[in-house]
Amino acid sequence: GGDPGRVQHKSCGEVGPRPGAGNNFPLRGMKNTLYEGGVRAPGFVHSPLLQDQGVVSSQMIHITDWLPTLYTLAGASTEEVEALNIDGVSQVDLIMKSAAGQSRREGFVVNIVENME
Repeated sequence: GGDPGRVQHKSCGEVGPRPGAGNNFPLRGMKNTLYEGGVRAPGFVHSPLLQDQGVVSSQMIHITDWLPTLYTLAGASTEEVEALNIDGVSQVDLIMKSAAGQSRREGFVVNIVENME
């Protein structure tokens, strides 16, 4: 039953948008997939404190990086941020130095498959 154009979930029935509704072209995939189109998203930071305005960066920031980054911007020391013992890393240098900044991240886990039957 249900609309064949909708995503089916075993326990919830029909959920999610129609395929193509979350298109992230030219990347492969869309929302709710593990392809780049499903895990990459644009973001922006606006502040008069930024060294450069209007910079576009392709550097990697993971969602877990925002908490330590915001803590650092609020005045927390490196030791205080590291004491949080969380997966994220502060990306203050990347954000504040814009074009000259480099991500502190080389990659991140997208999915863990526990049962490879």
